[in-house]
Amino acid sequence: MKFIRISVNESKALLTRVCESHYKHQYDYEDIAAIVQWLELHDLDGIRTLLDEIKKPLQKNNTLTKHKKESKQRLILSDNSQNILHKIRIFSDLTLAKCHEDGLCFTTINNITHQETILVNLKNVSVRGYHATAWWIETEQKHLHIAKITPNQDYPIYKTIKLNKYAVNLQPYLNLIYSKNDIQSLKSYTSEHEIQGESIIQKVNTHDFNERLYQKINDGLEIKFDHYQQLTRIADLILVEASEKSRQGAGE
Repeated sequence: MKFIRISVNESKALLTRVCESHYKHQYDYEDIAAIVQWLELHDLDGIRTLLDEIKKPLQKNNTLTKHKKESKQRLILSDNSQNILHKIRIFSDLTLAKCHEDGLCFTTINNITHQETILVNLKNVSVRGYHATAWWIETEQKHLHIAKITPNQDYPIYKTIKLNKYAVNLQPYLNLIYSKNDIQSLKSYTSEHEIQGESIIQKVNTHDFNERLYQKINDGLEIKFDHYQQLTRIADLILVEASEKSRQGAGE
């Protein structure tokens, strides 16, 4: 498999052009590009996520969430599996606002894909002095993903656990708990999985996240060549062919 290596600055410029070309001014394309780059810098497949999202049709309206249930300390939303990159901050902000009001908010977002994107936004919760826990199940691999951050942390502790038992026929989802106080156990919030002995297959801490970041800053990003070709094709769509009209006034 062929790869191409580009600098962090080059990747930022390319991703911004790609997002501008695809999203135009319907969404904040610079913010979406920043989210994608953060994921890529921390080995979380940001470019693959972006390309997957680009394949989906853009929503024609601004109805970003559907409230199925809302009560004190509880929020249930539906994503319809579309365009998570421009929604993840909204889901997080809704949860944070309710946490600020009630001291705790437990949010479930149904039909959501690329749940790891929530890791981008957990620091925004931490800097405001709140605790945050996010979790979801990767049903195909029978993996439970848990990310947890405490106030004033730069990065969460992110664990992937091999499950022995879990509820069948689970739809893709993301659970969030933001709270003033630390949540020691998730047992009172979920019954869909059973952890026996916590068979941890991956654990990423603050040091690991920092190492990933500094390695990319020093060495650049290694991108699959076919992904790079797709990105450049999309980015070039914002360019227009020169014409006599477009040349008029050029350089003034």
